[in-house]
Amino acid sequence: MVAAARDQARDLAPLAEEARKLASDLAHIGNLQRKIASTCGERESERLHNIASQLHEQLDHIIEVCKLLRHIAMSETLQVSAKNSLK
Repeated sequence: MVAAARDQARDLAPLAEEARKLASDLAHIGNLQRKIASTCGERESERLHNIASQLHEQLDHIIEVCKLLRHIAMSETLQVSAKNSLK
């Protein structure tokens, strides 16, 4: 019985070392995943900022077109429609 316990103790030492290495590797993989997710998030944030800027520029252009239409509208109805488009 004592011999069997000693054999198991010898077998457990390398297993414990392997478990420690596995835990270390898993922690490293978790850190890499967080870094990748963070990088992707930054890229998405930058992309969304660029899209928002483009939409803002297009909105400014549309507002300018509405102002021009209001100035060249022939009837009062068209002028009111162009003016209401600005709101």
